[in-house]
Parts: sequence; C-alpha cells; structure tokens
Amino acid sequence: MTKFGERMLKSWLQRPLIDKNDINDRHEAIDSLMGKLNGLQIERVKSVLKNCPDLELILSRIHYGRSNRKEVYLFLKKISEILNVFNTMRDELISLDVLNSALLFDLFNYIKELSKSDLVDFNDYLSMINSQHAMDAKSNDHIIRYFNEKFYDYLEIEIENEEISRIEQLFDQELQEIKKITKDRDTQYITVSNEPYLIQIRKSNVKHVPPDWV
Repeated sequence: MTKFGERMLKSWLQRPLIDKNDINDRHEAIDSLMGKLNGLQIERVKSVLKNCPDLELILSRIHYGRSNRKEVYLFLKKISEILNVFNTMRDELISLDVLNSALLFDLFNYIKELSKSDLVDFNDYLSMINSQHAMDAKSNDHIIRYFNEKFYDYLEIEIENEEISRIEQLFDQELQEIKKITKDRDTQYITVSNEPYLIQIRKSNVKHVPPDWV
C-alpha cells in the first residue's frame, strides 16, 4: 500500500461514512473491483504503484516551495505512469462491466479527462528533464545539467557559474582582510533579513572597526 493510501484508509476508518447512499456506492465499487478484475489488471496496478513515492507529500512540498529537483522529477514521472495505466485500463473495465459502479465510472472518466490535458503537460515537463542527472543528487551536474540541453544553453549557464565562483572568491579574500582589520579570526559573513554578506563584530572588537564601516 502506498503512503498516501495508508493515510486515506486511516481517515476512512477514523471517519466512517454515515450516509446510506455513500456506503452503498462504496460497497458497489469494491464488489465490482473484487469480482471482475483479472490477475493481469491487478498486477498492472500493483506494478505502477510499487515503490511509489509519497506523491501527496511531494505535492505539498512543491506547493510550499520546499521540494528538491529529484522529488519534482519523481512526481512527474510517477503521475505520468499512473495516468497512462489507468487511462488504458478504462476501456477494458467497461468491457468487463466493472464501471457499472457509478463511483468507479466517475473516477475513471475523471482520469480520462486528466489524461487529455494534464498528461500532455506532465510528459512535456518530463521531456525537459535529464533523468540521469535528476536522480544523482550528489553530483554538481544534478544542478547545472538537470534540464536537457535542447531546452537550455548550458555553455551560458557554465559561464555564469564561473562568474559566481569568481565573485565568491573575492568575497572570501575580502573576509580575510576584514579579519585582519578587526583582529578577530572568527569573523564570518552572516545573513540578516535575506541580506547576505553582512559582518557581525564582537563588542570587544568594535574599537578596531574603521569609522566609515558603520
């Protein structure tokens, strides 16, 4: 069972249905699935959901801007696979009368509509990502070669990265000079209110700070 499936089942058990029609709809859907799905179809569903990342959690992280590159790639890849499998199964389930259940019929129609629009977007996004570097989070290429070259000018990106490195070296050199002037070898850059490269001086060393620094 997937992580998000576990949470849904727990929610169902903690907050059981109380409306008779809703209960009957769910029972009808379960009976249809249990009685008419064949082994091959069940294996296809199990296969696509096996080792499935926690899509619900990743989606939440994406929404709040806390996801990493690997998570975004895995989310797009798995959603694309799921939509493909379930959309393909729809016609098979209709032929088996599985979708006589109103609940399942609505669900698979919803998936079909998603496949017409969102699946195209997912596949477009996936085609932009270099899967090899997306999965290798330890390599620097995970950052600078995350996207396929046909979408971005990587030479220009590398030039910009070199310029950033050069500027960071200048900041480091400046920090060494600051340490000499303030006579404080532990001085480091700090960030305050998103303002980077600020210097915090110990009270005991304030006397060494040049007047034009304040």
